[in-house]
Amino acid sequence: MTTLPAEILYLIFDRFSANDIHFSLRLVCKRLNTITNNYNRLRIKFTYRTSKFDIRRLCRIIQPENVISLNLQNSYFNSNTVKYFLSSIYLHQFSRLRSLTLFDVEEYDFQTLISPLLMISILESVTLKMSEYKRWLNNSSDLLIHIIALPNISQLTLDISGEIINTISWPSTCNLQKLTLRYCSYYQLCTILDHSPNLRILTLKRTNMLMVHKTLHPTTFQSLTSLTLNNIYMPIDELEYLLSFQPNLVSLKFTIPTSYSLEFVQHLSQWENFIRQTIPLLKSFHFYIDMSFFELEDVESFLLPFCTTFWLQEKRWFITCLYTTGFGSTRICLYSSKNLTVTFSNNLNYGLFSYAFSTASYDNQIDSSIMWSARFNVLWLTQVTGTSRVCMTTVLKKGEWPFFE
Repeated sequence: MTTLPAEILYLIFDRFSANDIHFSLRLVCKRLNTITNNYNRLRIKFTYRTSKFDIRRLCRIIQPENVISLNLQNSYFNSNTVKYFLSSIYLHQFSRLRSLTLFDVEEYDFQTLISPLLMISILESVTLKMSEYKRWLNNSSDLLIHIIALPNISQLTLDISGEIINTISWPSTCNLQKLTLRYCSYYQLCTILDHSPNLRILTLKRTNMLMVHKTLHPTTFQSLTSLTLNNIYMPIDELEYLLSFQPNLVSLKFTIPTSYSLEFVQHLSQWENFIRQTIPLLKSFHFYIDMSFFELEDVESFLLPFCTTFWLQEKRWFITCLYTTGFGSTRICLYSSKNLTVTFSNNLNYGLFSYAFSTASYDNQIDSSIMWSARFNVLWLTQVTGTSRVCMTTVLKKGEWPFFE
């Protein structure tokens, strides 16, 4: 390594943190010492496990103008990481900082940290994450507005309270291309879409929009190509209404939590016309729906509407219904994928039996039959059947344990 050109070493250094570079590689020889001092793409990461000694030691060694990424992570019970860093450095010297990540910072520390960095105004990516239990007492929304309005900002993650997000007066125009939010109201979402003409990728970690006002809607949003909606708590007709303003979507992902309405699944199976007419450019479609029922007569009926030319040949979206029964209750997971692989849980509990039905297509032909696979607890199975020799011919009766012949 010591004989490699500096340019090659810089590419290798890109794979390491500033700690590894300056605490290990820098000490190998004089040449590496010189090269590491000149390396100007440093990425600093301090977590709540990083000692005060290591934080101050690295801050003494580095040249702040060589740092392009800064990642500071407190924990809910330990807020000293950012404090140690702030006491060891002059922030105005980070003149080339492009990326900033902050986890569980106190509001005062956030204000102390972000104010001088906003003066530099070359940040391209900002990630702010706070625990559900950490509260900011004062209003820092003005600083968040300034972050959003930065001229070079293209990626923003605000994994913070929806109450804070909803108080942000979104700038009239911003240059964001990728945005991730923990939660926001429907009104705020409309504002964001209207004021973000360059936004291509949007992710909501929690989608609770039971109060969608159809009289209030964004203009048709042409730039958004990827939308991820996790933990959806909204009727499917309101989801369709929201998607109707995103005609150029290429990728759509959503997840629905346990005990959601069966009507959502039944309506979803009829989405062929909706997709053709509303989001015709859609190529990638991934969903995961988790449901709990005490009894279900026909699992295969969930998949029959998905066994059409549209789903299996044109789009090649394969749907799997994973059925788990035990302890007098039933859990059903319906999900889509681009392949035919069935994924079972690695921690199948005692007394549970899981099997799955999947749609299939062979040699570019629709296969109306449905693939069947199973996974079960062998110890439980032998106790139920009274024998260790079991033939995998299965009959499942309504409301009963599966039995084997």
